[in-house]
Order: sequence, then C-alpha cells, then structure tokens
Amino acid sequence: MLQSTLNYASRKARGIDAAIDYSFEVESIGRFSARWLGTYVRQRDNFPFLDQPSRADQLVEELGDPKYSFNLDLGYRRDNFAFSYGMRWLETQYVDFIENVRWVTGFAPQNPDFADVSWTGSTMYHDVRASYTWKDSFNFYVGVDNVSDELPPIGLTGTGAGSGIFSNKGRFFYGGVKWDFGKDG
Repeated sequence: MLQSTLNYASRKARGIDAAIDYSFEVESIGRFSARWLGTYVRQRDNFPFLDQPSRADQLVEELGDPKYSFNLDLGYRRDNFAFSYGMRWLETQYVDFIENVRWVTGFAPQNPDFADVSWTGSTMYHDVRASYTWKDSFNFYVGVDNVSDELPPIGLTGTGAGSGIFSNKGRFFYGGVKWDFGKDG
C-alpha cells in the first residue's frame, strides 16, 4: 500500500465565471430561450515546493484544466412540443505538465520534446433533444448527445488523469417516456 502526504506552501486560483440567460415569447410561434455559461481561468497554481515557496506548479492549460470553456443552451417550446440544443466548448490543453513545454515562473521548459503532439486541440460537443407532452401526464422524448461523434483527442481515454473532461462514449441516442401517475391522463 502506498501512502503519501503533500503539504502545499500555498494554492492560488483566479478567474471569472459568467452566465447570461434570455428568453422571450413570440405570439402564435412559441417560447425561445438561450443560456450561455462561460469560464475564464486566469490562474490555477499549486506551490508544492517547500524549499522554493514562490515556484508555481501551473495547472491552468494542462490536461483537464482549460483556460477558456463555455456552454450554450438554446430552447424552443410551443404548446406540448419542446426542442433543445446544447453545445459545450473546451479550449485546447497541454497533454503533459505545462512546465515540460514552456517557461513557468522563470523556469525553463523541463522536457520540451516529450511528445510529437503537445496540445489536444479545441473540442466541441453538440446535443439535441425533442419532447412531446400529452395530457400533462405523458412525456415522450428522444435525443442525441455528442451528435458529431467527437471522441477524446489524440487517443486519450476520457476516463481520468485529466482526460475525464472529454466525453468518451461518442454519439449516444436515447429516448423514453415519463408518466406522472398523480395527474389525470
């Protein structure tokens, strides 16, 4: 059994999260909605070097910690019919420790040639869903997540070590029925 302790000299995180929601109704056409959620991470550093407390271990832009990311959700509803579209965007990220490929807090790159590919590339996921409600008690729905069948970049698994931020199931179809027994059908 391996046990270890880690005592950080300090940790710092700075950034901005923003959300914008807007909805409106157009008579005899339906209700439209939009929501945008964005994140900008300016700093996310650990300082694990007790003998060098000002030396940062930069996390932002490393695998699993993009500097920029956002979600966009659009919806339409008319009477008993609803349709929604969702999009998630992740900025490109370094595949390895950022300290290996570029200068961080005055220290030269430690291993700039660690791999042929240093970046994941930006990633975008698209999801759609449609539903129909009948007599306020039955809801039928179908959808497709990851419409473009985007897999984790450069052979990553999407299951951990930073790559868990990526979807690993590819295109996914689903459908179902919800029935509220408490309401008159």
